[in-house]
Amino acid sequence: MKLLEWQAQLAAQHFEKTGEITVIVQDNHPIHRSKQVREYWDKWQQQGLFFFQLPKYSSEMNLIEIEWHQLKTHELAGQIFPDE
Repeated sequence: MKLLEWQAQLAAQHFEKTGEITVIVQDNHPIHRSKQVREYWDKWQQQGLFFFQLPKYSSEMNLIEIEWHQLKTHELAGQIFPDE
Protein backbone atom coordinates (compact mmCIF):
# COMPACT_ATOMS: atom_id res chain seq x y z
CA MET A 1 0.00 0.00 0.00
CA LYS A 2 2.86 2.36 0.75
CA LEU A 3 4.27 1.81 -2.72
CA LEU A 4 0.89 2.44 -4.36
CA GLU A 5 0.35 5.58 -2.29
CA TRP A 6 3.77 6.82 -3.41
CA GLN A 7 2.87 6.03 -7.03
CA ALA A 8 -0.42 7.89 -6.59
CA GLN A 9 1.43 10.98 -5.34
CA LEU A 10 3.76 10.87 -8.35
CA ALA A 11 0.79 10.35 -10.66
CA ALA A 12 -1.03 13.31 -9.11
CA GLN A 13 1.98 15.58 -9.68
CA HIS A 14 2.32 14.39 -13.27
CA PHE A 15 -1.43 14.73 -13.89
CA GLU A 16 -1.44 18.27 -12.48
CA LYS A 17 1.50 19.34 -14.68
CA THR A 18 0.56 17.60 -17.92
CA GLY A 19 -3.02 16.37 -17.73
CA GLU A 20 -1.75 12.88 -18.55
CA ILE A 21 -2.82 9.88 -16.51
CA THR A 22 -0.53 7.14 -15.20
CA VAL A 23 -1.45 3.50 -15.83
CA ILE A 24 -0.02 0.57 -13.89
CA VAL A 25 -0.37 -2.82 -15.57
CA GLN A 26 -0.84 -5.69 -13.13
CA ASP A 27 -1.31 -9.40 -13.40
CA ASN A 28 -4.46 -10.83 -11.89
CA HIS A 29 -2.93 -11.79 -8.55
CA PRO A 30 -5.58 -11.59 -5.80
CA ILE A 31 -3.58 -9.04 -3.80
CA HIS A 32 -3.83 -6.59 -6.69
CA ARG A 33 -7.63 -6.77 -6.49
CA SER A 34 -7.97 -7.04 -2.70
CA LYS A 35 -10.69 -5.16 -0.84
CA GLN A 36 -8.08 -2.91 0.76
CA VAL A 37 -6.67 -1.89 -2.64
CA ARG A 38 -10.11 -1.47 -4.28
CA GLU A 39 -11.12 0.96 -1.53
CA TYR A 40 -8.47 3.36 -2.87
CA TRP A 41 -9.16 3.01 -6.60
CA ASP A 42 -11.56 5.97 -6.80
CA LYS A 43 -9.20 8.21 -4.86
CA TRP A 44 -6.24 7.20 -7.00
CA GLN A 45 -8.18 7.70 -10.23
CA GLN A 46 -8.95 11.26 -9.16
CA GLN A 47 -5.18 11.67 -8.76
CA GLY A 48 -4.64 10.37 -12.30
CA LEU A 49 -3.55 6.83 -11.38
CA PHE A 50 -5.33 3.95 -13.10
CA PHE A 51 -4.80 0.20 -13.05
CA PHE A 52 -5.08 -2.18 -15.97
CA GLN A 53 -5.53 -5.82 -14.95
CA LEU A 54 -4.21 -8.38 -17.39
CA PRO A 55 -6.66 -11.19 -18.17
CA LYS A 56 -6.31 -14.37 -16.13
CA TYR A 57 -3.98 -16.99 -17.57
CA SER A 58 -2.32 -14.57 -19.96
CA SER A 59 1.29 -15.06 -19.00
CA GLU A 60 2.39 -14.16 -22.53
CA MET A 61 1.19 -10.59 -21.84
CA ASN A 62 3.10 -10.32 -18.57
CA LEU A 63 6.68 -9.45 -19.49
CA ILE A 64 8.09 -10.68 -16.17
CA GLU A 65 6.87 -14.18 -17.05
CA ILE A 66 9.14 -14.18 -20.10
CA GLU A 67 12.09 -13.28 -17.86
CA TRP A 68 11.14 -15.97 -15.30
CA HIS A 69 10.94 -18.56 -18.07
CA GLN A 70 14.40 -17.58 -19.30
CA LEU A 71 15.84 -17.82 -15.78
CA LYS A 72 14.17 -21.13 -14.97
CA THR A 73 15.06 -22.89 -18.21
CA HIS A 74 18.51 -21.50 -18.92
CA GLU A 75 20.05 -20.04 -15.78
CA LEU A 76 18.69 -22.12 -12.91
CA ALA A 77 17.83 -25.44 -14.56
CA GLY A 78 19.72 -28.41 -13.20
CA GLN A 79 21.37 -26.52 -10.38
CA ILE A 80 21.29 -27.63 -6.77
CA PHE A 81 21.12 -24.99 -4.06
CA PRO A 82 21.91 -25.51 -0.34
CA ASP A 83 18.68 -23.78 0.74
CA GLU A 84 15.68 -21.92 -0.62
